[in-house]
Amino acid sequence: MWFGRKKPEAFTAPTDIGDDPRRADPRHATESVTCLLGELLDISSSGMRVRCQGKPPFAVGGVSTVKLSFQGGHLHVTVQERWRRRSGWRAYQLGLKFVNTSPNVMAAIDSLVTFGFIAPDAAAREKPKPKNRKKVRVSIDLPDYYAVLRVQPDAEPEQIHTAYRRLARQYHPDANTSPDAQAKFISICQAYKILSDTQQRRSYDLRQAG
Repeated sequence: MWFGRKKPEAFTAPTDIGDDPRRADPRHATESVTCLLGELLDISSSGMRVRCQGKPPFAVGGVSTVKLSFQGGHLHVTVQERWRRRSGWRAYQLGLKFVNTSPNVMAAIDSLVTFGFIAPDAAAREKPKPKNRKKVRVSIDLPDYYAVLRVQPDAEPEQIHTAYRRLARQYHPDANTSPDAQAKFISICQAYKILSDTQQRRSYDLRQAG
């Protein structure tokens, strides 16, 4: 019997992150990824929690495609709503599980969870799917990492390292109080992470050339 509160529309959401057996992967709170459906509370390699204003656009158990946005691009993923509960006036908290997820999209989600952006080699593993299967799309507009570090595309590793150290010191939030310093510092770190790794730099150059 239920006294003093409404019975949940599905099973109740977990109260502590990481304790829910329906999503065993580690969950991460992130401000670098946003969801058009509503506020992204946490995300893992297998699902995410979202708080949306108003009644959700699909039913419990329904499958839909949602868009995740991050610096430099966006990612469309297919999700199934596993549970929902009210979260304040006219707001709902949803538990969404990633479904029909190809290996390259899983790699992209792992990169988002870990770094807040998708490394080029994480999005290069998609294989053609039969036309009668649902598609999960990855759409990425990669920034010009060479321009971010102010080096030429044929720069040697030592030049890239030197440019990174100079710019990181210049825009580190502890040393630079300008409003855009933190965003520039993050972009510099992302650029260096890609260009300092031989394999990721090669993948990045191929994607930019194609």
